[in-house]
Amino acid sequence: MRLEWAPPALEDRERIFDFIQKDDPRAAISVDERIAAQVLVLLRFLEGGRPGRIEGTRELVVRRTPYIAA
Repeated sequence: MRLEWAPPALEDRERIFDFIQKDDPRAAISVDERIAAQVLVLLRFLEGGRPGRIEGTRELVVRRTPYIAA
């Protein structure tokens, strides 16, 4: 499996970071690191998460956030 950040996903990640950073810079870093770590799970465990809505992809809930990595 190959990890590819789609441009809209990178934009979403940046918006999430910017939004949280306004109130709590540490929390923004923590959430961003959590997103990155959970995405790496998909590389280590090819069957991690659930089958994605797009054929050939996987989706994984980013723990302790309302986000899904796809």
